[in-house]
Amino acid sequence: MWKNAVRAVVVAVLAFGAAPPALARTPVPIDTLTDVPVLTSATLSPSGRYVAYLRRQGAAHFLAVKDLQTGQERGLISARATQVFGGTSIRWIGWKDGDRLLASVQMLELTRDGPTVQDNVTGYRASVATFAMNPDGSERVELRGTQSRSRFPGEVIDFLPNDPDHVLVVVRDAADNADVVRLNIRTGQGTPVLDGDRSVLGYVTDRHGQVIARYVRGALSSRERYLEARLPEGGWQRVADVSFDSMSGGAEMEIIGPAPESGQVYVVVPPEHANSGLDVQAVHIYDFRTRTLGAPVWRHERYDAASAVINPRTGELEAGCYVADVFRCEYLDPARQALRAAVEGVFEGRSSVRVQDRSADGQAWLLHVSGSDDPGGYYLFDTQARSMTDLGPIYADLVDVGLRPAERVDYTAADGTQLHGYLTLPAPRADGSAPPLVVLPHGGPAVRDSMDYSPWVQFLATRGYAVFQPNFRGSKGFGAAFEHAGDRQWGRLMQSDVEDGVQSLINAGRVDGGRMCMMGASYGGYVALWAGASTGDRYRCIISIAGVSDQRAIMRWERSTAGAESRRYRYWLRNQGHPETDAEYLDETSPIRRVADFQAPVLMFHGDQDPIVPFEQSRDMDAALRGARKNVRLIKFENEGHSGWYTANERTMLREVEAFLNQHLPAN
Repeated sequence: MWKNAVRAVVVAVLAFGAAPPALARTPVPIDTLTDVPVLTSATLSPSGRYVAYLRRQGAAHFLAVKDLQTGQERGLISARATQVFGGTSIRWIGWKDGDRLLASVQMLELTRDGPTVQDNVTGYRASVATFAMNPDGSERVELRGTQSRSRFPGEVIDFLPNDPDHVLVVVRDAADNADVVRLNIRTGQGTPVLDGDRSVLGYVTDRHGQVIARYVRGALSSRERYLEARLPEGGWQRVADVSFDSMSGGAEMEIIGPAPESGQVYVVVPPEHANSGLDVQAVHIYDFRTRTLGAPVWRHERYDAASAVINPRTGELEAGCYVADVFRCEYLDPARQALRAAVEGVFEGRSSVRVQDRSADGQAWLLHVSGSDDPGGYYLFDTQARSMTDLGPIYADLVDVGLRPAERVDYTAADGTQLHGYLTLPAPRADGSAPPLVVLPHGGPAVRDSMDYSPWVQFLATRGYAVFQPNFRGSKGFGAAFEHAGDRQWGRLMQSDVEDGVQSLINAGRVDGGRMCMMGASYGGYVALWAGASTGDRYRCIISIAGVSDQRAIMRWERSTAGAESRRYRYWLRNQGHPETDAEYLDETSPIRRVADFQAPVLMFHGDQDPIVPFEQSRDMDAALRGARKNVRLIKFENEGHSGWYTANERTMLREVEAFLNQHLPAN
C-alpha cells in the first residue's frame, strides 16, 4: 500500500508522465538542440540541506548553492569562457563533512591564428586555483600544494569521507609529475603523500584513503592506458590494460569504488578477462595486495553489469546496475529495492534514474533522471517523507518543445535470432500516412543504443522523420556471445541484422519503405556506406560521419599506430580480420571497393585530426566515388577529432544534414 502512496505523492508533485503532444510543431532549432546545459554537476551536501551546482547563462557560468530549507539560491563563484579563446571555467565541485564545499577554477586562455575553432592554437596560458568554503561562501581558503614540487592542485582522488578535515588530490609540479598531496580544507595547507611522474594519469585509493594503484599512459601510443598496482616493497606492477575509446572493445577492468577491506576495490570485468564461466560482465572484488580477482559478487542474468552503488563510508555493495532499455539498479536490501522500484515507477519505467548523490544518513537522494524525450533533470527524493522535489531541467530551452518518445521494437532476424531496437516516430502526419525513415545504427560496434536522450534523434524526429536504432549482433551490453557473434561480420551478419529490423518496420506499416535514408557515425558510418554499396536503390541518401570505408587500410593503420602486439590491434584482428591473411574478406566488405554500385547520393563528414578512424578513410572514399562519377560531398573539419566536436562544427554538420535530407528525402 505504501508503494502506491509514494507514487501518488510523487505524481502529484511532478505530473511527469503526461503524454507528448500529438500535433506537429515547429522543428526544434539546431542551436537549441546543441546548446550547452544550463544546470550541471549537481551534488548534495552531507547534511542533505544544500545542493550545489553549476548554472550557465550564455558563455558565463557560476557556482550556486541552494538551501533546500529556505529555497534561497546564492551564487558563489562566476566564470566565463568560450570554445574559441578559452577563459575561466569551474572544473569540479564537491562536498566534505560539515557541509564544506570545494571548487576548482581553471584559467585557460588561448591564442589562435584566426577567429574560429578550426583555426590553429598558437599559444596558451593556464593556471588552476582550488577553494574550500562554507555553503554561504564564507571562510573561503585556497588549497595549495606543498612548497617543494607542487604547482597547483588538480583532481580530488579521494574525499576521505571518514576524515572531516582532509582530501587527497593530484598535484602537478612544474615538470608535470603527478604527486599525491593531503590537503587540509580548513587551512589550505598540504602534506606530501606520494611522488609521481609524468606518465601518471590518476590514482586509486581504498576505503582507508591509501593509494593502492595508479593509471599510466603507455610508452608507445597516447591511446594506451594501463592500471598498475602499488607494491608493498615499493614500485608498481601492471595488472590491466584499461585503454578505452569508442572503437577499442573496452577495458580489461573498470574500477567502481572501494570495497570494505584494505587494498580492495569493486570492479566490472568482461567475462573473457574474469574466467568466471559467465556470459555476462559482472561485478567482482579485486585485491591489489595479492593482485587477484575474486568471484562475482553481483551479476544480472541477461545484461552486462554497468556499475554499482557502494556505501562511501563502509564500502558495502548496495546495488548492481545495468542497462536494459533504460538504466536500472537492483538493490540487495529488499526495502531499498522497493523504494527504488517506486521511484522508477513515477517515471513509468521509461526513464533512466540514477542516484547522483545522497546525504550522509541516506535519507535524501539526489536523482538524475533522463529519457528518450527528456534530456534530463535533477530531483530530490526524501526517503522518509516519500516525497520528491523538482530541482530543475538540465536544458531549460528543451522543456515542452515537442520532443518525441522512443519505443522498443522487437523483431526476428533472418536466421531466427530475436533482436530489438528503438523507434522514434515524429508527430502524426495530417493524412495519417507512414513517415519517411532515417536508419541510425550506432558506432563501436561494441557499444549499444538504449532509450535515453539523443540530440541527433530529436533533430530528425522533430523534422518529420522516423528514426530506427537497432541493436544488432556485435553490440555490447547483452553478454559475450551476443557481442562476439559480430566478430568478422562487418558487411555480413551485423549488416543483415540492421536490414532485417528495417524490413520488419516496413512490413508492420510503421514507416514508408520507399523513402529511407541511412545515417551513422564511426562504425555506424561504415554501416551507412555499406548500405549504399550493397542495397541498390533501397535508400535515397547516405550520410557517414567519421565512417570506415576501407577495412584493410584501417587494419594496417591500426597495426602501425598501436603496434602489432598491442591488445588494441589484437582486438581488431578478432573483430575485423588480418590485413594480409583476411585480405579477400576485408576487400569484399569495404565500401571503397564497391563505389560503382552506389546509386544514392552520399554526404560525409570527418575531422582531420581523428585518432580513431583516420581522415583518409573519408578522403579516399570521396575520391573513389568522384572517380566513379557518383554524387558525393565531403566536409572536413579542421582540428577536430573523432567525436565531441566544437559546438560550431556540430551545428554546421546538422545544418548540412538538414539541407541534404530536404533535397533527397523531404519529410513532407
